[in-house]
Amino acid sequence: MSCSLNSLELAGMQEAEAGFLPDTCTIYEPPARATATRTSRGDIDDAFPTNWTKTEGVACRVNLPQRRPLIQSGAGQVQVISEGSIDFPSSTVISKLARIKITASTYNPLFVGQFFDATDAPQESTPIIRRVQVKQA
Repeated sequence: MSCSLNSLELAGMQEAEAGFLPDTCTIYEPPARATATRTSRGDIDDAFPTNWTKTEGVACRVNLPQRRPLIQSGAGQVQVISEGSIDFPSSTVISKLARIKITASTYNPLFVGQFFDATDAPQESTPIIRRVQVKQA
């Protein structure tokens, strides 16, 4: 059985999705071994973000706590770490080594411009939403 939508129904679904995913992110994927730039020693040049592939303007929903972030100290330095999740359309491809940059956020503007390491969370995803756990890079 096939299902077809007319243009008005399709526009309505896209508008609804925009409400669920009001933010935008850039997804950075590490260089692929086969096509990566190599150093003079033959190692993969994985300089971030220069040699990473990026996908800009991806619709998302940033779910980071507005409460106090974790604070780690060591070696004479204090580091603030934020953890949470980011939701994407279910068709979004995100590898295990991806990094995500929040480029615009309606409800979490303090995190705009920051990078996060991503970990796929299939158990928390749905047929509509793909959820990834993130930790500030």
